[in-house]
Amino acid sequence: MTAALLFVSGARVAGDDDERGLGPGERSYVATLSGRRRVQSTRARTLLRQGLARVLGGRAADLEVAVDAQGKPHISNGPWVSLAHSGEAVAALVDFDGPCGVDVEDARAVRDFRALASAAFGARPAGTDWTARAFYDAWCLREARFKAGTVGASAWTFQLGPFRGAAVTSGAGAPGCWSRTARGWAAAELALTPAP
Repeated sequence: MTAALLFVSGARVAGDDDERGLGPGERSYVATLSGRRRVQSTRARTLLRQGLARVLGGRAADLEVAVDAQGKPHISNGPWVSLAHSGEAVAALVDFDGPCGVDVEDARAVRDFRALASAAFGARPAGTDWTARAFYDAWCLREARFKAGTVGASAWTFQLGPFRGAAVTSGAGAPGCWSRTARGWAAAELALTPAP
């Protein structure tokens, strides 16, 4: 496994939103946020630390997770990482081969897909329509590719419950998938679909 996709939805675990478990740079960054964004960002960074501890071995608190000027996490001399959150869903992607990107969206949100898609992607070919799935797959892939800073070697879309997402990795294989529940980590029932 050269990449791991880590996912949590709704299942809160003690310490998820406790900023004391974050490193100094992470705490400084989340201090610039407020309300729901602050809680989501803290949960995402906690998931990343816990997932990295699971993938790399060791304790989450011992990991040195730095933050760049835009708040993007990175591991010194470690794997590449990417974070995303939407509603109660948090996703983290860890890639040992190179840059990566992940995005997740709550597909339950009521949106005008045609108007959003037209503004974001331009005209759709005649005879096709923007369904919720088509919109979220295209949107999440675009975001994940942007975060990766490249088109990546592999791109995947996925769904877990009401959440749609995309992952872009540098390696050729599908990422291993893990989901955290109130009882701990388990192999995730994520159906990864290769993306164009």
